[in-house]
Amino acid sequence: MPDMNANDRRSEHVIEQLDIDAIIVNPRNPRTHSPKQIAQIVASIAEFGFTSPILIDNNNMVIAGSARFAAAKDLGFQKLPVRSKRISPRAKTAKGCS
Repeated sequence: MPDMNANDRRSEHVIEQLDIDAIIVNPRNPRTHSPKQIAQIVASIAEFGFTSPILIDNNNMVIAGSARFAAAKDLGFQKLPVRSKRISPRAKTAKGCS
């Protein structure tokens, strides 16, 4: 894990609102979601709101939450709750994010 000072660690736990157009979907994401799955997530977000932020890296690329991102786009969201995570290239590869 890279060396991080206390401010870096604290920023990983902050949830921010980010313009949806600033978020990048990873084209190499190994996970796919059917239209039915996205529709179920749309219904959940419509009923309960966004209960879990999108996890992004320092380049605004989605690490976790691509289905929630797709659902939010379908719902017309302009901003999304995100949490930034510093992640090493090795960890990205392990998670299928690179």
